[in-house]
Amino acid sequence: MVIADDESIVLNGLKQIINWNELGFHILGQAQNGEDALKKMITLQPDLVLLDIRMPKLYGTEVIKAARKSGFKGSSQNTDKTIRYYSIVKKQNTRF
Repeated sequence: MVIADDESIVLNGLKQIINWNELGFHILGQAQNGEDALKKMITLQPDLVLLDIRMPKLYGTEVIKAARKSGFKGSSQNTDKTIRYYSIVKKQNTRF
């Protein structure tokens, strides 16, 4: 799997909070911007990609479009590849 997020604390949290090996996944790579995420997706062909939507250089939605256009299919061992995307929005001056 590949994990992509521009915020180090989120990236490291996603790697550590879940025991990926226990779930059958191995972290093949990580990225902190959209261009790097796209390169790693194409090069590593992971079965699972966790992708932040708002990242520098390319948004996650642009990464998905570019990956599909380039023929991203993930590992050849499994034809059911999954890209999961998320966004954590920080709101400033929020009143409750």
